Amino acid sequence: MLQTKKEISWDTLEFEHHEKGPRWYITLVIIGIAMLLYALWMRDVTQFLILFIILFATYLFARRKPRTITITLTGTGIEVGEVRYPFSRIKNFWFVYEPPHAKLLYLTTSDFLIADVPIELDKQDPNEIREFLIKYLPEDQEKKESFVDQLMRRLRF
Repeated sequence: MLQTKKEISWDTLEFEHHEKGPRWYITLVIIGIAMLLYALWMRDVTQFLILFIILFATYLFARRKPRTITITLTGTGIEVGEVRYPFSRIKNFWFVYEPPHAKLLYLTTSDFLIADVPIELDKQDPNEIREFLIKYLPEDQEKKESFVDQLMRRLRF
């Protein structure tokens, strides 16, 4: 008789972190100043303020270091750090697995604001995760990583 695991758990970073050197920040500043000057030239105060807020938030997020979180797959749902996703809130799951650049499990949830939840697999075997989750959720093998996620990874953000 084949025994199945009742729970799978691992520790991982909440997101992949890339060290950003001075050149990355200088590029951000140059592009940011150009965009802000354009907004001023167009005399669009709203655009200027929105761009300034976006640039400031980008700077803060770029400097943020990821926390180590625990991922736990159980028979009732998935815990991602402090957040619990019961299977009733998850529509399906899918993988982006392109080692060494991307090793991610995505959960498509019924949440309005954050529909796709990325989870770093770290050293976990995606086949083991698939075998566990397929008992509770459908897998969407057609879904691909969004353009924005691909772009962010290429820009090392």
